[in-house]
Amino acid sequence: MKKISITAFLIVTLLLIICHPIYGQANKIDISGSSTMLPFITEIAELHKEIQGIDFSISAGGSGTGVKNTISGTSHIGMASRVIKAEEKQQLADLLVGLDTIVFVVNERNPVNEINKQQLIQIYSDGKTSWEQFGGEKTPIFLVSKEIGRATLELFEEFTGLKSPKRKLENQIEILDTAIEVGANIEVATLVGGIPNAIGYLSLGTAIELQEKGMPIKILKLEGVEANVENVVNGSYPILRELNVVYRDANELQVRTLLDLLLSEQGQAIIEKHSFIPVR
Repeated sequence: MKKISITAFLIVTLLLIICHPIYGQANKIDISGSSTMLPFITEIAELHKEIQGIDFSISAGGSGTGVKNTISGTSHIGMASRVIKAEEKQQLADLLVGLDTIVFVVNERNPVNEINKQQLIQIYSDGKTSWEQFGGEKTPIFLVSKEIGRATLELFEEFTGLKSPKRKLENQIEILDTAIEVGANIEVATLVGGIPNAIGYLSLGTAIELQEKGMPIKILKLEGVEANVENVVNGSYPILRELNVVYRDANELQVRTLLDLLLSEQGQAIIEKHSFIPVR
């Protein structure tokens, strides 16, 4: 009877292990998280597949999603375009792979060329503003913001001091609830590129890449400083953010080899090609 119980226990244990979301996928790696990092991580994962023969699946959903998926074990690697929080570091390892910033964009037909922090606070919190107040035409400002869970929103909140109304915090100046909330950077660019009086914010790397592909957006100077890689690196541009990957077990073949590739000369060159800042 005792032998039967032990056997049953071992069978149940084995079934639980086998049914784990990423168990046994030595030839596949699951990646999720930041839409900002998605383009270059996808290209590096493709290169990794060519070199190692390890297939992959990749999805966006935001930095918060990538971190949660990695903690739960549904992803091997999470993409997080922000600093990893102390409580997250207790459950995950992290690796800095690049640097980025957020930029503020308007439609290319908008005559406004620069903006500052106080103006951004006014624009995103005061529903009575018009582009005329900032050197543009007499037209109301159409606001595009990011949804909760997006690192881009967190960086915007940190810089301006404004908070998403969805957070429902007391004694905080909120982003207007009339702002359209979106997820991916390309959604911001699409709205701003299609609406003459819109303003939004997104990753520098993504904004440059979409501009080069013909997206009709204009990147504004911030506090009189042009948004480019050189000014981010030398510290004159006032916003900087980390691009991290998080993982649970670096001993897994598919994780270890991809981490090595991300920091390799080839991997860092791909990150730079996408207009982000390499760390090596």
